[in-house]
Amino acid sequence: MKHFTSALAILVAASVSDARPVVQETPGTETREVRIFVLNRSTPDRSFKDAAAVLTLTRKSGRGQTILIPRALQEAPAPPEGVAPGMIRGLISTPYFIEMDLGDGAAAPRREPAAKPAPTPDGDTKAEGAPAPLSADDVLRLARKGTWFTRTVPASLFSEPFTATVTIRIDTLTFTSEEFQGPRSAHDAPDDAAARVDETLQNLRNRAEESAKFMDLKPAADRLIRDLSKIAPAGFEDGSGEVERNRQWCLALARAIEDATDYGNSARVQELSLQCAPRMKEVRTLLEQMKKREPVPTPATPETPPTVK
Repeated sequence: MKHFTSALAILVAASVSDARPVVQETPGTETREVRIFVLNRSTPDRSFKDAAAVLTLTRKSGRGQTILIPRALQEAPAPPEGVAPGMIRGLISTPYFIEMDLGDGAAAPRREPAAKPAPTPDGDTKAEGAPAPLSADDVLRLARKGTWFTRTVPASLFSEPFTATVTIRIDTLTFTSEEFQGPRSAHDAPDDAAARVDETLQNLRNRAEESAKFMDLKPAADRLIRDLSKIAPAGFEDGSGEVERNRQWCLALARAIEDATDYGNSARVQELSLQCAPRMKEVRTLLEQMKKREPVPTPATPETPPTVK
């Protein structure tokens, strides 16, 4: 245990050392607060009380940078009504999602009110004996009352195209998020990303039929994983878990496709892309159903009763 504590201290110190040149501020420099939340829809299977968060950032014109994001000491304010949350990605090998909020919600598409849970065949909104799933809004609020992470950094870090991952360390365990890409745009919406996934799968099949080589397949395989990660916000919003279940299935196939491209196995690429297609069809059907669900109306502000004299 003593050796582990020492190793962890060295690791954190190294992260801070790497981050120091990144977060140094000069008077008049525009800054941005990076806020990281762990989003959980199920009963937590672990505590994040003593967790540490590390942001690994790579900009198009610069080298990779590692920034330690300390735990916040107080609750975060609730998300403004109608403003989209930060970018959301899955935390690999866990049931959790990671929200990375760069304070750019105003530039994102307006967020509609939470949708009602999908009804069961008998018309009920939840299975017998099972509690109704939390709404996305409830999960976002709870995350701001629990353990979260924040740090102020120069805004210039995010002023150009970048990719980033968030690593959460809990005791001896380490979990890394799917890749974030920014700055985000309206074209990152889950239904747009799902349409691009279908196009990429078809493109991979066509190239595999022509026995394409590594450099003809690898970019498409990378694009496939990247677009699947952009469907994560819909997986988070869907309380039934069906979108995320199918998305994770496709991600497993996409990683196998990426591995097959490394070995130039065109036949395997074609086989795996064909297996992924029905799952993506199910994802797109679910996304359409989510858009058609009746939104929960915003509660009206109660009138102030008249003063009785």
